[in-house]
Amino acid sequence: MMSSASGTQPSFPTNTSEERLDSWKDVAAYLKRSVPTVQRWEREEQLPVHRLQHKKQGTIYAYKAELDDWWRQRRIVLESPETEIGAAPITQIDPAGRRSWRTTVIIAAAVLVLLAAAGILLLQRLHRPAPARRLMLAVLPFQNLTGEPAQEFVSDGFTEEMIAELGGLQQDRLGVIARTSSMAYKHTSKPVDEIGRELGVQYLLEGSIRRWGDRVRVTAQLIQTSDQTHVWAENYDSDRQDILRLQSDIARAIAAQIRIALSGAQRAHLDSAPTIDPQVYDLCLLGRYEWNKRNEEGLAKAIGYFQQAIARDPTYAPAQADLAEAYLVNAYYGHATPKEMYHKAEAAAERAVHLNDLTFQAHSTLGLVRTAYLQPGAEIEFKRALEINFSYATAHHWYSFYLWRTGRHNEAFAEVERARQLDPVSPIINTDDAVFHLSAGQTDEAVQLLQRTIDLDPLFSEAHRSLAIAYTEQRKFSQAAEEARKALELNPNNVGVRATAAYVQAVSGHREQAKAMLQQLRSAEASNSSLMFQAWLYVGLGQNDQALECLTQEYQQRSPMMAAIALDPIFKPLRQDQRFLDLLEHIRHDQ
Repeated sequence: MMSSASGTQPSFPTNTSEERLDSWKDVAAYLKRSVPTVQRWEREEQLPVHRLQHKKQGTIYAYKAELDDWWRQRRIVLESPETEIGAAPITQIDPAGRRSWRTTVIIAAAVLVLLAAAGILLLQRLHRPAPARRLMLAVLPFQNLTGEPAQEFVSDGFTEEMIAELGGLQQDRLGVIARTSSMAYKHTSKPVDEIGRELGVQYLLEGSIRRWGDRVRVTAQLIQTSDQTHVWAENYDSDRQDILRLQSDIARAIAAQIRIALSGAQRAHLDSAPTIDPQVYDLCLLGRYEWNKRNEEGLAKAIGYFQQAIARDPTYAPAQADLAEAYLVNAYYGHATPKEMYHKAEAAAERAVHLNDLTFQAHSTLGLVRTAYLQPGAEIEFKRALEINFSYATAHHWYSFYLWRTGRHNEAFAEVERARQLDPVSPIINTDDAVFHLSAGQTDEAVQLLQRTIDLDPLFSEAHRSLAIAYTEQRKFSQAAEEARKALELNPNNVGVRATAAYVQAVSGHREQAKAMLQQLRSAEASNSSLMFQAWLYVGLGQNDQALECLTQEYQQRSPMMAAIALDPIFKPLRQDQRFLDLLEHIRHDQ
């Protein structure tokens, strides 16, 4: 048997959660081997280690579940005296070159046991088919061959449409990387195998799109990342009104190439792709293009484009679903009153589901709205969204909020990790994963996650804002003030960002600035949503009674922001107050 520093074998739990290991040291500790050994296993034995694309070089991560599967497949080969270089010998020889009779008996018995176990494993393998492996695929950004930069929204939109189409195929056999992570490779010169390792995928779909008049041409090719083999390639020409059918044809071809068996319902869905008004399609693509900017101007434009698409065709469910998501994200980033935006989001999502129950984005939106408004049925909506498209990272992400606020913290961690597997470079998913750790009291881990997130996207203000709060938990007030300043520079009009900066001032002893901000929030011009931010500042100033009064008023107004108070680390000083605990209990009963 292979020996290690601890003299023990890796002890893998029988029901592992999908936790992530973020360094070679962590991987080696989990496998109970040395760092050089696990690095050699990656080179020679296909140890499933992934790499992130960001400024710091050499960052790796691995998932425990994948390591468990790999070990079960490779342990017989790897458990040999020669596998661990420099390992201690199995037996010790006495000075005369003779083993003791006791050692010999023990070795013989151990060998017999191992041979019997190997025989049983071999018989089991011969008589039981190996479980099907879940393949992972990424859609690289399609190239815009129109020659017009203004048409970039077409190629970006088609990429996103193909991600959604492929995500609805046989979900226990195929996972599809989300848009944010795929778009990170736009105009990349990286080799296919390197992209495959970074995203943890076996296949890449890439291609180009060109439009002229009422016609469209799409070239698509499927590449196997391990050896950069071109598995399949095809050209498609069609009228623009048949673009949805073209997408279905590509999805069907890919399923055949990677041997994904389609259910009757999936075949029917692909076969029934409707024609679409090209102008409606373009308006939706323009809306998604602006939506993905995640800024105030972009979201306002996105809402306008989606509304135009709906005015032209009120029966097109994806436009209603896109509008619902735009309203929801607009509220999240503080660009509009949350209560108004959430109500509009719910109405648009319900219209989308009524038009087409397979509109998974609308189910996910309804799940988050009902989570925020303490309404029943939130979990049903999330599960329906994931039943339709298990690769939809946003549904996993938002479902994790529901799980956290209902006290199912381990499930919440697992769900946000699923979201991160599907969208590893998403700044918002990585930020919210850190917020879960911060809420659980794992402040050091939260800081590390937020620092990595900022490496991925230094311009993401929410990561800086959350890191400012994490630093206040560590009593590192100068670092907290610096992160709050960066968040303000990036998002100066966001009330939540400004309130966070004032909270940092309050807890670090600069109370006058915090009081000035509190006065602004209490002014007649301030919206009702500012009650939550007032509560932050009251906590920072040590005025817990006033903070609880604000939260009680916010609850009575059925504010969607109340769903997050159990998660919010700012309210940590209130967690021992019975009034706060009673408020949380009221919220749980409302659900």
